[in-house]
Amino acid sequence: MSTGHLSTGRTMKAAVVTETGVQLRDVPVPTPKQNEILVRVRASGLNRADLWPAVEAGTLHLPIERTFPLEEAPVALAHMAANGHFGKIVLVT
Repeated sequence: MSTGHLSTGRTMKAAVVTETGVQLRDVPVPTPKQNEILVRVRASGLNRADLWPAVEAGTLHLPIERTFPLEEAPVALAHMAANGHFGKIVLVT
C-alpha cells in the first residue's frame, strides 16, 4: 500500500511494521492508481523476524498454552510434537 494514494474514506485493518515490531492499525483504504488493483486479503502470516522486535520491546506477549514440571519434559515434547498447541509450552523447575 502506497501512502501517496488517495483514500476512499473507508478504513481497513493493516499490520504495520514499526521500529518496535508489528502493530495492528486502522488505516485508510487506498484508491488504486491506473493499472493497479486493490486486493482484499482474508488471511496472511508474519514471520518471526517481523514479530521478535515487538516481543523484545514488551509490546507483544506470546500466549502460554501449557506449563509442565521439568520431570514431565517427555510429555511436554510429545504435546509439542503433536502440533495441536497454540502458544508456548513451558517447562518449570
